[in-house]
Amino acid sequence: MIRTYFKFYTLSISLVICLCSFGQNQDSTIVNSIFIIPEVIIGKTLEANTDFPETSLQKNIFFSLGRYNFSRNKEWAARLNYPKTGISAGYIDFGNSEKIGRAYILMPFIEFSIFKKSVSGLNLHIGIGGSYMDTQYNIETNALNKAITTKVNWSFRSFVYYDMFKSNTTDWRFGLGFLHHSNGHAKLPNQGLNSLAASLSAKIDTKTKPKIDTKPHNFKSKSQTYITTRFGFGQNVLSETFNTKKEVYTFSMSAGKIINNTFKFGGGFY
Repeated sequence: MIRTYFKFYTLSISLVICLCSFGQNQDSTIVNSIFIIPEVIIGKTLEANTDFPETSLQKNIFFSLGRYNFSRNKEWAARLNYPKTGISAGYIDFGNSEKIGRAYILMPFIEFSIFKKSVSGLNLHIGIGGSYMDTQYNIETNALNKAITTKVNWSFRSFVYYDMFKSNTTDWRFGLGFLHHSNGHAKLPNQGLNSLAASLSAKIDTKTKPKIDTKPHNFKSKSQTYITTRFGFGQNVLSETFNTKKEVYTFSMSAGKIINNTFKFGGGFY
């Protein structure tokens, strides 16, 4: 169930995060809006299958480059309460270098402030991207690791961060979260790698923190209709018994509404 959920989750929102991170031009009136986050993460690699190789403590290092979106001229940012966006690069040692190996990760992220009225300094961080794995399943030499079968995989992480200490330029943060890696069934077996982890990080602003424009935005509510079609061609596997590439042909059509240039709702068939 976890594996199936993340396949659909990755495909549905990865493009949205990329657009939020890179597709919007920074307002020229907002300065000193860039921040960096060095981060150390420790955790536990969960068993992916029966007789999965034993693991010690998982060790991760991440470095993120991000920016604030405090501009009332950005409708998507204003309606989402001005989230932070950026990109992260990471290294993961899964706790068994011989059988599970290491991952090298690159992923865009988006981060929201949550429960602002009741808890100050609490943030939800979501990242989706790709990873390179240096160790894979092999029926002869690594048959007990059925988690990952390809070198290139999807990667996802979701963390909740709490600002423990703050200064004019640095927020020291503690986080708890979940990491997932999967090839989306491009090759089987593909049980996926799941991890629970804790984080210590510092969000460092390049200069003084930008001020938040607390005035309500004045965008008018509006909607527009869209119709979209898609054709596709690819390859996939059939089952663990017939683990060979087969052609896949797709067609889909959908229609719906885009609300306030931010939220998209629709339905269709494929």
